[in-house]
Amino acid sequence: MTLPAINGTASLSPAQKELKAVTKAFVEHSFLVDAYMKIRQALMLPEGYGVVLVVGPAGVGKSALASACAAAQAPAPGSSLPPLLLPSPPGSIPIVSVAARTGTTFMSRWKALLLDILKVTNQPLTEAADGSKSSAPVVAGRGYETFSIPRLESAAIASLRYRGTVAVIVDEGQDLAPFDSKLDSIQMAKSLKHLGSATGTVLVVFGSYALLNFLDLSAQLSRRCSVVHFPRYDVAKPADRSNFQRVFSNFCSAAPTMLPYQQLSPAFPLLYTASGGGTGNLRLWLVRAIGTATAAGAPCVTTAHLHAERLTDQTIQQMFEAAHSGEERFAKLYSTLDATIASIFSGVPFPTSTVPTLSGQRRQPGKRNPHRDLIAAAA
Repeated sequence: MTLPAINGTASLSPAQKELKAVTKAFVEHSFLVDAYMKIRQALMLPEGYGVVLVVGPAGVGKSALASACAAAQAPAPGSSLPPLLLPSPPGSIPIVSVAARTGTTFMSRWKALLLDILKVTNQPLTEAADGSKSSAPVVAGRGYETFSIPRLESAAIASLRYRGTVAVIVDEGQDLAPFDSKLDSIQMAKSLKHLGSATGTVLVVFGSYALLNFLDLSAQLSRRCSVVHFPRYDVAKPADRSNFQRVFSNFCSAAPTMLPYQQLSPAFPLLYTASGGGTGNLRLWLVRAIGTATAAGAPCVTTAHLHAERLTDQTIQQMFEAAHSGEERFAKLYSTLDATIASIFSGVPFPTSTVPTLSGQRRQPGKRNPHRDLIAAAA
């Protein structure tokens, strides 16, 4: 007896196919497009950027954006977004996408990141792998687990150069360093900066607002960082409500049978509020609701299924508090300088170019300028 492939789509029911469609749907919305274009600018002008920090609250779709950026030439079929990079030659890997892993020490986290980079780039250089031309090549990161950190760094740098990598995307970047340990954080920041400088790549790190701690480590490190804010949609703003409703409509279009928009649209206030204004939270919620409806044998998702899969009030409150705290911190990145400029230059006249010039005449060197030498003029 031959069993159907678990990952295949031929044996999936219509409801399961729609569930998979919602899971994979790439929904373009204003905040995602804005963040994508800022990242694209950094990759088109790598000389001006070292590390790009993409920060935002949990559940806004940062991982979906990271996946879109990882597909360098085309974010998704039918997408209206421009290519992230220009066409690259065969054999190159213009964008390397990995996810940060947790660890108890800086060494364990940094080593895990380097190993993941080597697995993606399929390191082809024997010399970088073991320092010898006589051994067989080590491919796909295998055999590197016993290497020291310096040898791993050399292998990763050589591999990224060989593959012509323009950007290294790191998702879940808040796991790179325990920010309660400043020494570990500084080591990680310096290591990331060195990796980018040595390879000529831009490091695009996605994560929570905790990534903003990198900016507090030192001026030398923070000046190489550029921050891209990927916020949530604010329930209190009418424009945000309409944008979020379009996102919900697009998810319903991906599963028209299981997510009938006309029937579910009255539940939009619940969807908007209980998802915290995050498109990632909304996607996960709808996927779970489809699963619940399918298990119950229902023809489509109803409001009851949405209520059954909603987050707890405590979790929603925690999301709002974390998002609000992060937004306040992000706003302070620039408000201090604006206040300083306002306090120093308030009422100070700036020089202008409105001083008339004598047309058709040239003053001889040393001749008095009546608009400048007022004392001489009075004399």
